[in-house]
Amino acid sequence: MAKHIKGLVWLVLLLMLAGLILIFTSVHFGMAQGNNWLLRNMDIGSDPELYYLVVETYTGSFMLIGGILFGAGLLIGILTFFTSVLFDEAEESSRTELHLKQSEDA
Repeated sequence: MAKHIKGLVWLVLLLMLAGLILIFTSVHFGMAQGNNWLLRNMDIGSDPELYYLVVETYTGSFMLIGGILFGAGLLIGILTFFTSVLFDEAEESSRTELHLKQSEDA
């Protein structure tokens, strides 16, 4: 496997893992950000419905970012796989043609 493909595989794994972590822990991160918002806005008072809306917004944001990271990793992985397969086939056919040409010249 070529060196650049190994690097892309690591990038794909990192993106997909980060995306899955963000998706599955989005509620925890959303609650933490909502609590930080509540502490920052304690002096103006807080409405429970507004707090719920803030937590839901943060949770949705973390899920969206996680989904984007996971999708980007998946897309890069699929493209890497298909390009490596296509380039391997092209390289194999060029080797075969070169071998046939050398056999004809001999």
